[in-house]
Amino acid sequence: MRLWGLLLLMTLPCCDGGTPPPSGPSLIFETNVRAKYTIVRSCRRPGEHSALNAYTVWVNEIGRPSFSAIWDSPPAVSELAPGSVVVKEVYTGPDCDPTAVDRWVAMEKKPGFDPAHGDWHWQEVLADGQVRADGADTSCIRCHTGDESCSGYGLKAGRDYLCTAP
Repeated sequence: MRLWGLLLLMTLPCCDGGTPPPSGPSLIFETNVRAKYTIVRSCRRPGEHSALNAYTVWVNEIGRPSFSAIWDSPPAVSELAPGSVVVKEVYTGPDCDPTAVDRWVAMEKKPGFDPAHGDWHWQEVLADGQVRADGADTSCIRCHTGDESCSGYGLKAGRDYLCTAP
């Protein structure tokens, strides 16, 4: 009987009312971006990762000052601060409806993680918590370098792999 009780407890939501975290890689960001991060790009569309759907961009408190400074003309800094987390929240339609999140695409500045590519840890997470990409993802690196969809921005423009223009 104790085993059944333990199994039942394992299927219940976490104490915060949410669902238990998925197994697999740990998330590099908190999915409740509105409560934990500052919006740095208001609702817009279309864009990288979103096709015709809308998206917003958020940054954590560690990264907020350097994120702003990197978009100065010319950039006041060339890199975001270690510990910075930038999250693009992508929606299922053309409006930025917070109840219609499709996925998040995130990057975390993690010293020593991938020095050859700015020490960025990349992650794409579906709204259900499934991690679709994690780590030193070559497709993320390729675009954010500024060679492809991010041309004019990214690393080649002196903006530490950031693509979403101001």
